Amino acid sequence: MRISIVTAVLNRADTLTQALTSVDEQSHSQIEHLEQDGGSIDGTLEVLLNWQGERPLNWHSAPDQGLYDALNRGIGRCRGDVIECCIPTMSLQMPMWWRMWRAPPRVKAPPFHLGTGNVVASIRPARVAELAGSGAQRDTFTVRDDGTISIPGAGRVQVAGRTISEAETAVFDALARGQRNPAVLLEVVAYNSKHVAVGGQVATSVVVPLTVAPLTPGQAIAAAGGLTTRDRELGTIRIYRSWDLYQIPLRDNLARPEFRQLVLLNGDAVFADTSYDLDRALAFYRDQIEVISLNRQAKGAALTELEQEVGLRRAELTETRDNFTVRSRLGAEQRDYVYLGESSARTLVFPCPTASN
Repeated sequence: MRISIVTAVLNRADTLTQALTSVDEQSHSQIEHLEQDGGSIDGTLEVLLNWQGERPLNWHSAPDQGLYDALNRGIGRCRGDVIECCIPTMSLQMPMWWRMWRAPPRVKAPPFHLGTGNVVASIRPARVAELAGSGAQRDTFTVRDDGTISIPGAGRVQVAGRTISEAETAVFDALARGQRNPAVLLEVVAYNSKHVAVGGQVATSVVVPLTVAPLTPGQAIAAAGGLTTRDRELGTIRIYRSWDLYQIPLRDNLARPEFRQLVLLNGDAVFADTSYDLDRALAFYRDQIEVISLNRQAKGAALTELEQEVGLRRAELTETRDNFTVRSRLGAEQRDYVYLGESSARTLVFPCPTASN
């Protein structure tokens, strides 16, 4: 039986050699290794060019659309009866369920736009106050459901969907039309329009407001009081975004900069867990459907999409568990043994538990 191993890589020169060595050390004789690079610029290509292993390495480098696109391209070049996909941050000696992860796409933090519920303060220099050296006049306004704030002398001004500077311009124009002093500065004093929900094995389940500063999963978990589990090896951070469910091993989130710098978006729900059962995460996401700014018409569709997405992730998890069980039964998973006996003629061999036991 011929086994094809597809490795997707992008700028992982620091861990690629370990992944190549892991494949090279497999005991099965009929293995083809296909490396799919996404156009690395950090020295990954030099590692591939200089690699001298016991097995032939079939590698290709070209820009792609992300991890899954890279894996699909590699799969298209496979000739084996069995195909296994991995990434160069994990050894093939690790249980299969641990290699099943899916990170959300990296995005830039969008500029902050005002929305319903935000509280805005207007700072208007007062001539008398300036002459007296006592500062400026300050009033606060809450953005209404129709996206407006009411400014004395200017009436209702539309600010929802605008950045702070754009809102200042709108207020300036409204005051100028009313022949009032248009010298006004705006600042947000309460962020209530955009949120990220955090739950699972954290100190307190909370809804974290999004501000002008980008929010990362680590910061969101810190806002929830931090993790309550000490098990960093088996922990998982799951992120539900726009009907897609992503999951990142906790130790990778703590160790790798590209995960620590992931930006959360409005409506994301973060669930930290050390269980392989998705039921608790599903219950949490159901509870957050209302919280994450979905209207009533979208609620039914969101719940349906959530059920389907979690169903897919559960099916993947079940498949990897079953595969791991079969591989363990056939001796294809590396494990340690304990030998007990008084002599070589009578020795008992006990397999040590694997990471999935």
